[in-house]
Amino acid sequence: MLDAGATQIYLPPLLANLTAAAYGPPAIWNESLSFYTVPCDATPPAFAIVIDGKTFPVDARDMIIEDETGGGGCMAGINNGGQYAPYVVGVQFLKNTLVVVDVGRGEVRVKARGKY
Repeated sequence: MLDAGATQIYLPPLLANLTAAAYGPPAIWNESLSFYTVPCDATPPAFAIVIDGKTFPVDARDMIIEDETGGGGCMAGINNGGQYAPYVVGVQFLKNTLVVVDVGRGEVRVKARGKY
């Protein structure tokens, strides 16, 4: 599900945990905040989403974002979507794409933005 109101990319639990572990240093799940914390200067993993056989990379700068606590910390651009689908691709994905919602044709088209 594409959601411009969601800050992060919500993934199935196993994929979220594997992606979090690939940060350098690894992102750590914070149960009380319900997101992965990560140092603001961490190195994020290469990340992309494949839709209908097309690869949409997410820029590394969008894989670490300021957390929502106001304390100057950071969180991973991905999150654990829990056990329930559909999983949400939020702003961190949408910033890297051009999305066209064609109501008349009943379709959504997505194009990779390229480097910025």
